[in-house]
Amino acid sequence: MSSTKREHYFLPGRKSKNGGPGILVVEGQYKFRKNKANKEKNKFIMYCVQQNNPEFGCKARAVVATREDGSFFMHSCDGYHNHLVNRAEITAEELKQRMAEIVRSNPVEPVGEAIKAVKLQAAEEFGDDDDTENNANVG
Repeated sequence: MSSTKREHYFLPGRKSKNGGPGILVVEGQYKFRKNKANKEKNKFIMYCVQQNNPEFGCKARAVVATREDGSFFMHSCDGYHNHLVNRAEITAEELKQRMAEIVRSNPVEPVGEAIKAVKLQAAEEFGDDDDTENNANVG
């Protein structure tokens, strides 16, 4: 397992309210979901989201632990992914989280306003990606 000095952060998962860490994103490239927890629920084994993909069956895993203050940190992570990076999926998840936060902070505001705000932020942040035209023609 490699060093924990790798850039990482957590996104809320569907079940993260139940005490789990949510979705672990490592180096802005790979997503991990909780698979197992120890009895004390202070250490979690997380597997790459591509684990169940029949094409890849990625075996990469990370171990996440809980600090005394209840926050989570990546204890260890291996880097043995057998698939391409999907930054677009991670970016889309982050944008979705931004929209959800806007709606939570002001629930009386129409959801369309949150969508517009995040679209404007994304346009400023990402602009016209050079790969956008090439990606549209793939497949």
